[in-house]
Amino acid sequence: MNTKTRDKDRKNSLEYQGQILREARRDSGLTQEELAEILDCSVRHIQNIEAGKCDPSFSLVRHWMQVTKDWRSFFSFLQKPIMPLFNRRYVHEQRTENSKN
Repeated sequence: MNTKTRDKDRKNSLEYQGQILREARRDSGLTQEELAEILDCSVRHIQNIEAGKCDPSFSLVRHWMQVTKDWRSFFSFLQKPIMPLFNRRYVHEQRTENSKN
């Protein structure tokens, strides 16, 4: 996988994660300011996560979902961004292995 493709996949996964977390926050009726106070982080950090500009830590995401009580989104968060990267790597490995035979 080339660097451009990897960077694009990472950007897409961060945007997807941000979308899930934003929806969980909104569905719970919390503002970014309220959530930042509960999570003990800055409002700017919440904004950057929701905009897909930074990768939140696992513990922050877990706490976010505890606060918003949106565990369904938590499992979507865990599964979606990882699978496309895994699948491409797996396909590439299989092609490489098959070409050797």
